[in-house]
Amino acid sequence: MSSQTLLLGAAFPSPALALAPSRSRSRRLRIRAQVEPSDKSVEIMRKFSEQYARKSGTYFCMDKGVTAVVIKGLAEHKDSIGAPLCPCRHYDDKAAEVGQGFWNCPCVPMRERKECHCMLFLTPENDFAGKEQACSLWQFLLFNTAFGGLPSPWKRSKKRRQNSEVVALFVDLHRSISINIMYSYTRREKA
Repeated sequence: MSSQTLLLGAAFPSPALALAPSRSRSRRLRIRAQVEPSDKSVEIMRKFSEQYARKSGTYFCMDKGVTAVVIKGLAEHKDSIGAPLCPCRHYDDKAAEVGQGFWNCPCVPMRERKECHCMLFLTPENDFAGKEQACSLWQFLLFNTAFGGLPSPWKRSKKRRQNSEVVALFVDLHRSISINIMYSYTRREKA
């Protein structure tokens, strides 16, 4: 069983096999990697998110990684299809969805009932709501390193690449702290 690892009696493919994707999957991943939002779109969506959070009385998730990924997804859609379509849903026809406007951020459920599927805008009663209605550009860069790298100006110099490796270490540390906080919170709720 060299290509499989036994875990709790179930056979799972080894990580080496998972890293060797099929031709269609590798092509799909390559195309996905080429779509990076422009710095301008990221900044526009970040400012929009902050303004809407203040206006609606909602807060960002306590895990800033969630906020960074959603803002990046909104910026990607703004660049590729011209509207900030909700990045947390699958669409058969994105252009048709943009035309309908139901899932354009802020989506109809958010505007009507303050229910954000992406966890970008959370009511104060939500267990995962943080205390902030702002996400600085530095925070966005810090947490975005774990989800696809930094915007294009940061990719240019060797020193900045080294700095991004240091930032990635902070992201890992933050993730482990967030997981511990959520774990202790769920244990406290069960008790």
